[in-house]
Amino acid sequence: MAAALGGTFSAEHGVGRFKKHLLERYGDVGRIAAMRRIKTAFDPADIMNAGAIVRPLDQTSAS
Repeated sequence: MAAALGGTFSAEHGVGRFKKHLLERYGDVGRIAAMRRIKTAFDPADIMNAGAIVRPLDQTSAS
């Protein structure tokens, strides 16, 4: 209902591990792609906060 009214599913609490599926469903495709590129640049081995929001580009099919 929040998305239908122009709101967001995550608000101030962020996405985290439990709402990751909602990010993929309702999130902006361009923003998610940018997040993956940033994650790949800084943490290609997915060591820091592993799998919390997005995985590096080469691991996106493993999620």
